[in-house]
Amino acid sequence: MKKSKLQEKIEANGFVIISTAIALLYWYIDTLQLGPIVTRLITCSLFISYGLSSQYITNSVKQLMAKVLSLSITDPLTGLYNRRGFTTLAGQQLKIEKRTKESLFLLFADIDDLKSINDNLGHAKGDDAIIQVANILKEVFRESDVIARIGGDEFVVFGLGVETENSDTIENRLQQQFDPYNNKANQGFKISISIGVVYIDSDNSLSIDELISKADVLMYGRKKHKKSTMS
Repeated sequence: MKKSKLQEKIEANGFVIISTAIALLYWYIDTLQLGPIVTRLITCSLFISYGLSSQYITNSVKQLMAKVLSLSITDPLTGLYNRRGFTTLAGQQLKIEKRTKESLFLLFADIDDLKSINDNLGHAKGDDAIIQVANILKEVFRESDVIARIGGDEFVVFGLGVETENSDTIENRLQQQFDPYNNKANQGFKISISIGVVYIDSDNSLSIDELISKADVLMYGRKKHKKSTMS
């Protein structure tokens, strides 16, 4: 794996510090006039220490960079991917699909009336609703599917799939998973979602962002229809 410029800079600075410290120690030892055998033994020890320290710096930098990368693509509230992580990973799968000709889907989900939950019950309850939706999505969809929270109440799922189920069927199947949570006493609110699903074949020419926008439009149409039938 190619090192980033930041990783190279951190490692280089670490090596400079260690090298300088060893050079100063070597100079100091030489001034003590301990004799050739003792001096050689100490010199060997210094070089061994340098090698171990260099490896430690390299490993530490790798761990740090991995953590930074994880934080940059992860939503801190739900543990799902954020928009950056989603577009990166889904974009890679989309490129693979063009070679393998496999059918894919992109699902856009939006929590109904999350603003009302936040306004009436507080943002802590709103966060509970967001976390519950994230957990249900992780339970329903496969581990190989890319699941992300890309906005306050917006989620997306991208993975392998064929057009065998319409949005009504998928939404009803998801909603059933919320029933145990909604049936809890003293919950104060009920979770429901609206979704839009786009199916992708080998003729697709849209980017991930364009597919998200298309699924968002379909979701909004369903949400608007639900509100009109409830009023």
